[in-house]
Amino acid sequence: MKAWTRALFFAAAARSAGCGYAWAFAPHDALGPFTVIAGEAKTPDATAITAAIEGAQRELSRAGQLSARGEGTALTITIVRVEERSEGIAGGADAAPRARGIRLTIVGRATARGAETASARDSGELEVTEVFARSESAAVGVLGRDEAARRAGRRLGERLARRVLGEVDPGEP
Repeated sequence: MKAWTRALFFAAAARSAGCGYAWAFAPHDALGPFTVIAGEAKTPDATAITAAIEGAQRELSRAGQLSARGEGTALTITIVRVEERSEGIAGGADAAPRARGIRLTIVGRATARGAETASARDSGELEVTEVFARSESAAVGVLGRDEAARRAGRRLGERLARRVLGEVDPGEP
């Protein structure tokens, strides 16, 4: 095969990869495609829950396993807990210790239950951490916390979806 023919073939393959076509002999997931739903609310943090669902949908879409019309196996995302801890304690002018930042940790799990012919999958508990700076203003602090919860929730959803799909998880950065 000539070099230009090979280049044309690979260019066509790369172009068609993002439009929904799949290779004929690609492995088929017995449980897929998936629809992402929220599990039982174990924490009142709606920002983390919606961000985790969004992250899982994005990861499943990347893998070509997201159901277009809400059909298919339900991938249930459950946020188990949200923890906040102080980071970088410093002594203030009034001798009261103050946190310079806050570490937000979101723990969640994903389960997918198929029909009788397919097995169930469980991601186990995974956690994602995000650190954000403390603010003197309460309003700015709430906005910073919500943004940190969104970022951590999206990353958690992506990791949970990868785990259910059986992909290797690179872990926390």
